[in-house]
Amino acid sequence: MKRVLANKVIFKGKTHPLSLVTFDSSGIPVSVEPFQSETESTVFYSGTLNLDTMTPSSSFLDLAAARHSVRGYTSQPVSDEDLDYIIRCARLAPSAVNRQPWHLLVVRDPLTASRLVKAYPGRDWFAAAPVHIVVCVDDSAAWVRPFDNHSHADIDTAIIAEHICLAAADRSLGTCWVCNFDPAVLSAELSLPDNRRPVVVIPLGHPAPDSTRPTVRRDISEIVSYI
Repeated sequence: MKRVLANKVIFKGKTHPLSLVTFDSSGIPVSVEPFQSETESTVFYSGTLNLDTMTPSSSFLDLAAARHSVRGYTSQPVSDEDLDYIIRCARLAPSAVNRQPWHLLVVRDPLTASRLVKAYPGRDWFAAAPVHIVVCVDDSAAWVRPFDNHSHADIDTAIIAEHICLAAADRSLGTCWVCNFDPAVLSAELSLPDNRRPVVVIPLGHPAPDSTRPTVRRDISEIVSYI
């Protein structure tokens, strides 16, 4: 059993202020009670916990399998709630020495998106996404390994980018890593300062039918050695 204390809980259409929610081992809420006393097993959640929109929790393996590159999106907009969830998940990404050298540009305005597309032209599926997240890095803020002066900048941005993609999959939304863009064009079109180098652009939206390709992964025996 897991207990979560939330500032506000929505359950079966009713709103409960500062309540204690108990979940069973499958992640299904079984009770909502007014807060009286905190226990050692209580997790505090500062926002609004909407139990009516939650689904039973699955394993991380299920989530990792659900995430895939989506190259086709419907016109349905991404809700503010989903976008906020994804950004909050991204914020929790780790980075070398906790430098957090990244900056996220969330593009929802169609006019801005049309300028962004100039850096990656000829892909209608990319232009059709209702949201684009540009992951930038400040190279001067990233940790550098002293032994060989290797910067951790791109590694850090890859971590936060994949947090975005996994969080989106958790909300049944599609994403795709796009790195094959012209960084000079992108920087110019978005008027990026010198200390914001674009590393990856992530289109985000509701997947269109037949928008995925078969995913093949190498066998574990090919990629892992035990020594």
